[in-house]
Amino acid sequence: MPAREHVFLYVLLLAASAASAGAQAGQAAPPKGAEALELHGKLEVQDGHKVLTVWGTPAERGFAHGYLLGKEIVTLLSEDFGGFMKKASMQPKDYDRRVVRTLVPSFRIDEDEKAELEGILKGLRARLDPTERRVGFLDREIEYGDLLAINTVGDWLALGCSTVALHGAKVVGGKPAVARNFDFWGFRSLLEEQVIVRSKASESSHAFVAVTHVGSIGAITAMNDEGVFVSIHDVPRVAGMQALLNGNVPRLVALRRLAQRLAAKGAVEKAHEFLDAWPTLYGNNVMVVTPDAESRFAGVLEYDAFEKVDDGATLRVADRHADGVVAHNGENGKNGENGDAQPKELFLTCTNHHRTRALKGKEPSACSRYAKISAWCNAREEPADADALFEVAARAAFSGPDDKLERYRLGTLHQAVGFTGTRTLHLRLGRTGETLGAQKPFVVCVDDLKEAAAK
Repeated sequence: MPAREHVFLYVLLLAASAASAGAQAGQAAPPKGAEALELHGKLEVQDGHKVLTVWGTPAERGFAHGYLLGKEIVTLLSEDFGGFMKKASMQPKDYDRRVVRTLVPSFRIDEDEKAELEGILKGLRARLDPTERRVGFLDREIEYGDLLAINTVGDWLALGCSTVALHGAKVVGGKPAVARNFDFWGFRSLLEEQVIVRSKASESSHAFVAVTHVGSIGAITAMNDEGVFVSIHDVPRVAGMQALLNGNVPRLVALRRLAQRLAAKGAVEKAHEFLDAWPTLYGNNVMVVTPDAESRFAGVLEYDAFEKVDDGATLRVADRHADGVVAHNGENGKNGENGDAQPKELFLTCTNHHRTRALKGKEPSACSRYAKISAWCNAREEPADADALFEVAARAAFSGPDDKLERYRLGTLHQAVGFTGTRTLHLRLGRTGETLGAQKPFVVCVDDLKEAAAK
């Protein structure tokens, strides 16, 4: 059985134990009716990619999402959830009891996020008739709890992933850039329904672009209008029963919060502060990259449920041996080589293990993908452009350059190259039966979201 199914069954076992112990948080009531709202969004297909642009209040954004992508959301539940539940020998009544009524209500979202999810359900109900709203394997209509399940699935199933951030002489233009692989189980929705969300700015949120799946209010890979880039990676560390009851923030939702809230200045340190305050169920590495020349250009937040270690998150920065650092501070805050007050960090690599958190003097786990990325960055002499960054991503991808992506098999489901100075993402999104390397990258710029919010 693949490791991702082991994680899923382990979390469900925790949920079953919680249910039998009477620890049920209660399901939030779905909204009544489907009030007619002005549509604050548009769905476009550009170069074969679904691009969803939203604006307005959280409820208005959610309504547009549900109205424009409701049929795809129901299909995700019917085919992807249904197929996986059957594979795990789970009956509809077990799903309703363990997942909808016990597991997902234990996660914590804020009022704006709740309003957005409720908006998705309202929009879906406004667009689809009752027959179209029925989830096949459950033989009932989609409910609010199902949307919560869609938004916590990244906490039941382990993500793979790798990212490298480069800076200065290592990258064209000198501003930090990133190369990113998203590695995951090949759900139909992630191969055929990945969506690029373009979210306009509001009083409480930066504008941002994110890659995610339909029905999700979270992000897998994102960049905001300040050029701050964030991506998520799995680390195989799961705590016990108590961690399930801690009011965890769904980790893809946590990543989107970072995209919404981080300014370029001090982004790495501020992300550390946020993640310390947001409990999580499963182990993570969160890469944060900022264009601000006066800040640390990148950091990896090693983030898990073991709160006694650094309050839940440990900041890792470039290591002089494994990652690119030209010189380190001396006794007087000066570098012996060049006299700079700060080390000159050139790149930072991230895959799927903690390299500093709770290692207690032990060496971090070996990772061939980490080694390949770091070796490429160390050897690279010319500044890297988008093509070169896709090249280094390919060296760490789960899918080879000639491997066609298949449903329900582990693979690299999207690749992203980001330039923080120009606030652009170059994206290759996986499709069933195709190779990622054969795709012409789709370029999206966050600056395009700066037009008036109501347009």
